[in-house]
Amino acid sequence: MAPEPEHVLREAAAVLSAEDAGARSARVRNVAYDLEFELDGEADEYTGRVRTAFELTDARATLTVDFAGGRVASVRVNGSRVDASYNGYFVTLPASSLRTGSNVVEIAFSHPYSADGSGLYRFRDPVDGRDYLYTDFEPFDANRLFPCFDQPDLKATFATRATVPADWQVVSVVAESGVENHGDTSTWTFPRSARISTYVYALHAGHYRQWESAAGEIPLRLFARESVADYIYPEHWFVPTRQGFEFFQDYFGIAYPFGKYDQVIVPHFNAGAMENVGAVTFSERFLRRGAVTRQARRWLASVILHEMAHMWFGNLVTMQWWNGLWLNESFATFMATLALVEATDFSEGGLGAYLSTVRAYQADERDTTHPIELPTPDTDAAFANFDAITYNKGSATLTQLHHLVGPEVFRQGVSAYLRAHAYGNTTIDDFLAEISKAAGLELEGWAGDWLHQPGTNAVTVDLNCEDGRITGMSILQTAPAAWQTLRTHRTQLGLYNFSDGDVSVRRVPVTYAGTRTEVEAVVGGRCPEFVYANHGDWDYARVDFDREALAALGDHLNEFADPLARLMLWQGIYDMVLHQRLSPLEFIDIALANVDAEGVDDVTSEVLDALQGSWSYLRRLVEDPVILDEIGARIEGYLWQAFLESKPGSDRQLLFFDHYLAAATSQQSIDRIARLLGESDLPEGFVFDQDRRWSAVALLSGHDHPAAATALAAERKRDLSDAGRRRAVSAEAARPDPANQKRLMDLLLDPDSGLSVADAWAHASGLFPDHQHELQLEIVAEVFERLQSVSDRLDPFYFRAVAEGLLGTICDAGYLELVEQAVERSHTLHPSLAKRVRNLRFDVKRCLAIGEVLASPG
Repeated sequence: MAPEPEHVLREAAAVLSAEDAGARSARVRNVAYDLEFELDGEADEYTGRVRTAFELTDARATLTVDFAGGRVASVRVNGSRVDASYNGYFVTLPASSLRTGSNVVEIAFSHPYSADGSGLYRFRDPVDGRDYLYTDFEPFDANRLFPCFDQPDLKATFATRATVPADWQVVSVVAESGVENHGDTSTWTFPRSARISTYVYALHAGHYRQWESAAGEIPLRLFARESVADYIYPEHWFVPTRQGFEFFQDYFGIAYPFGKYDQVIVPHFNAGAMENVGAVTFSERFLRRGAVTRQARRWLASVILHEMAHMWFGNLVTMQWWNGLWLNESFATFMATLALVEATDFSEGGLGAYLSTVRAYQADERDTTHPIELPTPDTDAAFANFDAITYNKGSATLTQLHHLVGPEVFRQGVSAYLRAHAYGNTTIDDFLAEISKAAGLELEGWAGDWLHQPGTNAVTVDLNCEDGRITGMSILQTAPAAWQTLRTHRTQLGLYNFSDGDVSVRRVPVTYAGTRTEVEAVVGGRCPEFVYANHGDWDYARVDFDREALAALGDHLNEFADPLARLMLWQGIYDMVLHQRLSPLEFIDIALANVDAEGVDDVTSEVLDALQGSWSYLRRLVEDPVILDEIGARIEGYLWQAFLESKPGSDRQLLFFDHYLAAATSQQSIDRIARLLGESDLPEGFVFDQDRRWSAVALLSGHDHPAAATALAAERKRDLSDAGRRRAVSAEAARPDPANQKRLMDLLLDPDSGLSVADAWAHASGLFPDHQHELQLEIVAEVFERLQSVSDRLDPFYFRAVAEGLLGTICDAGYLELVEQAVERSHTLHPSLAKRVRNLRFDVKRCLAIGEVLASPG
């Protein structure tokens, strides 16, 4: 007798294993959902009905339908009511009710509105009482909206009807075909969609304000809350959207496949954005209640392009299972940079792309790193893989492939892949097969090294010269002890010479592999004074600086004409701090001596971030108040003067003010900020907007300044928005009050508190500024003891509030012992929380090692 086609027993939990998903997809075909919802702004639950038609290849075993946290009123299978069991996680359909071939399952259900931002979330605006609903599902939360086969390879068509209050808008993955008014309510009808995965289905509803435009024949709409409409600049959204559609349709050679394109800006969104088919959601964090800088507009444009790229890579063609998540996210990240540079006015987009790759380097040196493509046993593990390896290292790896095969060959392979697998599901082998075919190259070995092995290679250049001419040059590649793979790289060497304030560069494209590669093309050429092994950021490899390289740079940092080169050099110097080859004190000296001459805001911002990082290490590690006062005065003095001297009303003026606010620790600076809140002595052109006012109030509160309580009350009265409410909560949490901090700890660790993820982060983000770590040490032992209940009962998006707000990087040996003990117990935690605990150990060890550098003689 043949074995049963699906496991009878499935774990009763809000998780789907790869094994269970594979067993189900082996049996289920051609899924079509007919959905009906009744939504409002008052009831705790919504009701719905779903009719699921599908084909079953084998009806001998039970079949599960995912549905977490709801109520099931009735189940009918093939026209007959059945006694299906429901355990709070999935409905089990008895085998006796099923048949080989066509089946129809009808389920009437209800479900609470979400409180954590996943599933169907409902928000009431405190400003005007209007209601806003939106969905968010990735990776495994569509089943918190309705009963479904919630896995990416069971693509389905969706037809939707939603009955809502008459003054609401409703948005889904296709344009509505009709709206029927019933007086107080309306029913919106959406015709059947194309075949898509459950995690990119969407249903948004409420009193949304709407703006309209078009990208050729593609209708564009933008939605946001009425109370934030004054902060919406529609062309900041529509311009890159139109540019993106023109670029992507030409690049892929495939017209946009989903008809209309809506972008919905929503409150309390846990992620940055989500690529729902034709109904993309964006966090309100992209809105600015003050001046919108070029950096902010570029960041927004990059995310718009990232989500749009998903319409092809992720939505039209989708990974079979979550081990293929990287290809979705890496490709969208790669394509967003390509489109940003080639199709928009943000030609400097490579600067942001490099900084994203820096995050990958930093993640790849931790013991929590992982291969880009890795086994993913279940949806909990999938959630833990939404990280800098999946997004940023994956993107850098695609950049490597792009350079290796050539831009046009790469484009042809991508287009062929999308055409071959449209509306289907794929694995990495499908993608590489099309690139290999286009390039005429075998890529199995390349994929094995780059996609299936973790870690970052380091590269140095061995240079020999005589009489001013190169006699030999070699690229030396090494690998970390834990991950000893040496890869084939395509890079560009930068050979620099300095002369009277000018820097000349010779660019040399090179492919290198193994431990040593001779660069014969440069022999006989002029001997360079400085060599950088990754000019233009082609490569994914760590270019480690040492003191010899730092000495070669000398006073020439600001002479490099290319802002990307300067940015990469600055990062290389700060990496010396992180890797304990340079003291934070030395970095501060270098930064303050050079940053004033930097004219590009992106580079200046990165230098100031690194300056702030070095200053933060000193505040946590140096006990001598005289030393701290002297260094703090230098940093504050420079930032304040640079703020005063910046062009009035410029982005640069805001940049220096923000860093001054972040660095301020002296009584003089804190008093000055308190006076500025009273709107006295404001420099010309500077507008102290609402969000910056809240940052100032938090600073006063964190230092228990006499004006803090008055300032907090004044801003609460001034700003009645939801953002204002949360900023007030954060400022209040910053007070150095042990009793209040203990109360907030209990609140954040209580799974029954009812806090939304947004409110939890509002409390947590204010707690324990750098100078309050002694107070923080009083509670951390209890936090570690209660991590298991947090893991078991709270949404994974909540974990950040606990790990970064209540815990964080405290540079203390006793604290490290507690972290080590927590790591030993972490195997029982949700993979995402366990990963945060292990990363915490890395950060604390690094901080203590930097402390040893500070304590060493000289």
